[in-house]
Amino acid sequence: MDQRGTLITSDDTVSSTTVTRKRRVIQLECKVCGAAAYSSYVGVLTCAPCKMFFKRNAEIKQKPLKCDFGGNCEINIFNRHNCSYCRLKKCFASGMQTELFRPSRPIQKRTNRKKKEIVAPTTEKSNALVMLTSRNQPQLLPTLTLLRSDTSTLSIDQWGLLSNLIHCYDEHGGFLVAERFTSEQNGLPLKARYKYGSLNALYSSLMTGSQLLFEKNADFIALSSHDRSHLIYGRLKYLGGIGACFILSHVKLFDNPAFYSASEAVYGSPAMEAGKATCNLIDSDVVFVKLGLSILAFSTFDYTFYTNTETRNLENITAVLRIQDMYIELAWRYLVYKYGHSRAVISFSNLIRCIFSGNKSTVEAIERKQYTDMVDAMIKQAKQTLSLND
Repeated sequence: MDQRGTLITSDDTVSSTTVTRKRRVIQLECKVCGAAAYSSYVGVLTCAPCKMFFKRNAEIKQKPLKCDFGGNCEINIFNRHNCSYCRLKKCFASGMQTELFRPSRPIQKRTNRKKKEIVAPTTEKSNALVMLTSRNQPQLLPTLTLLRSDTSTLSIDQWGLLSNLIHCYDEHGGFLVAERFTSEQNGLPLKARYKYGSLNALYSSLMTGSQLLFEKNADFIALSSHDRSHLIYGRLKYLGGIGACFILSHVKLFDNPAFYSASEAVYGSPAMEAGKATCNLIDSDVVFVKLGLSILAFSTFDYTFYTNTETRNLENITAVLRIQDMYIELAWRYLVYKYGHSRAVISFSNLIRCIFSGNKSTVEAIERKQYTDMVDAMIKQAKQTLSLND
């Protein structure tokens, strides 16, 4: 086995004069999250983080786990830390067994209550995994199966809206693009890394992903063609910039001195400094980040500049502001529900600072032709996708 989580086997073909050895490389992946795996644990091939997670959380008498999204979260290497309930559920589904734990001291006979709670939710509740709703109540939101809590201040309609908004933006696609870029660059000689062509392709790909916030949003589609075109033109550059910062902060590329210096040479020091500040202000809660981007998509602010073209305004600014107000209230109620009032205030304050920082980064970068060309191409593609005319 090599250091990359691969198993190397060999087939020997023996003749009277030579021995031919064929090497086969088998990639080993964690059955829970898909990361590189090096060994099996309690009967299942798993990575070290998932091994330690199962060991900590599968024991009896641990603090109850909860899932905010009905126990149906996708678990992979990028989001495995988001939902402990669904991660533990996948551990059991992959075949991990508490009966195979090696006890360090004499213990009483364990039962299999927790595994039964995950596999068959109609059985008695386990104290390891606790859902947020009573089994006697009907399923309210089949789109995301978000379950109500007695302490929630969100209405059924707001839970539905939350479900729809967080599915508008696919961050995992951006994570994969950034991870692939990092892997490709690390495989190149030092002098060949982070050239303009590869950097521009990365930023363009990450920024283009933000148009999904418009494509899949029913409130946006309900607006007039004029107002949709206006929002695409005015908002996409901000959404693309902050969305790219969100992805880059997650994969830690801004912490790479070579990547940062190369980006600085293309887009300028002021733009990159503001971009890094934006990264530092992005919330750790992915759901709130998506809500923040949705709010920004319907904002009406813009930097002031002078051109020879005629100024265009929204036809129905009241409708746009109503949508923005609705999203702001939803984000606030979500934060209060999940974290409490104090954390909600801090998160919203950081969101406002993040938007201002992202605006500053955009204003600085717009002075560079490379950036304006990229933004123009992104807007043109978005309008073609949404069948909008200028």
